[in-house]
Amino acid sequence: MVKPCGLPNLPEPLTADMLFEATGVPLLDELMRMPTVDAALAHSIRLASIAVSLALLGTLVVAAVDKFAGRRLGGTSSSFNAPLAALASAFKPAKMLMPYLLATYITTLASAMAQVAATKMKEEFGMLCRGAEGEVLFILKFFTQVVQDTSELLVIVFVAWVLIDFKNRFLSWLATSILSDSSVTNDAAVTLLRPLGGVLTFLILLAATAFAMGAYGLNLGPVIASVGGVGVVVGFATQGLLMNAISAIALFTTRPFVAGDDVELTMNGMLVVRGTVVQMEPMRTVIKSDDGGVVYVNNSEVTKYIIKNMTQGRSLAALGVASDQQVGTATQVDVQSIIM
Repeated sequence: MVKPCGLPNLPEPLTADMLFEATGVPLLDELMRMPTVDAALAHSIRLASIAVSLALLGTLVVAAVDKFAGRRLGGTSSSFNAPLAALASAFKPAKMLMPYLLATYITTLASAMAQVAATKMKEEFGMLCRGAEGEVLFILKFFTQVVQDTSELLVIVFVAWVLIDFKNRFLSWLATSILSDSSVTNDAAVTLLRPLGGVLTFLILLAATAFAMGAYGLNLGPVIASVGGVGVVVGFATQGLLMNAISAIALFTTRPFVAGDDVELTMNGMLVVRGTVVQMEPMRTVIKSDDGGVVYVNNSEVTKYIIKNMTQGRSLAALGVASDQQVGTATQVDVQSIIM
């Protein structure tokens, strides 16, 4: 078919074959390599015994940790202990998900063993199914694949759960440390922790969703290509929010001003605003101008201005005068000691 001139190249419609691809079942491949059905059965029993033993051992370890270190894991400390926090973050997910992970593994193993028997014992399997062996084998393969993918999903959920809990513990400790500091000006940084935690949670969940789709055989390449335009629009829409949040972190770390400072913001020699900083928010800085009005300046714009801090200037001037007086006093004492 000849395409009319001048028409753009339209993306091909997505099909099921483009979106989904079989991820495979490693247990099935391992059992298929066994020479006989009896050997595959013995190997599957051995694998099941190992899985049950590891699950029981893990349950005992979790119970022991809960008994001897439960309070310490749930408590807070003046210093952040990353290994202890990681162990505390993994405690509840492991306790909740371990039985389900064992159940999916045993189910996958049993279903894979059934496929091995159906493949290596075709005559017996055909008599058992009464001519419907093709349909039964298809359902068995589909079920095995779904259970295998579900076990991978549980692992992904475990990792995401641990990362989010670890992030929450770290940000909670950081907020407590900032609030317990004697400097009141540091408290403004706590307002940045909530949006930062939200962004980190979103990124973790986004990555977990992508891995989960991959585990179930969803090919993300065509999907990303088809919604690329939407991603560009969303990117432009959120660019300003991200720039303001990043600029807020930069303003807090560099400390050109704090709440209560008298500042002047200029650009290209022109005065933009003069007044007193009221509050630093995650998206904007609030300044009370000299004429009594309240000015809201986006943090991304603040970082572009030349900032003149009169409060810091007066403090440095007072410190300089005090230093000169101390030097003059010391010089006078030295001269008197020489004369005497």
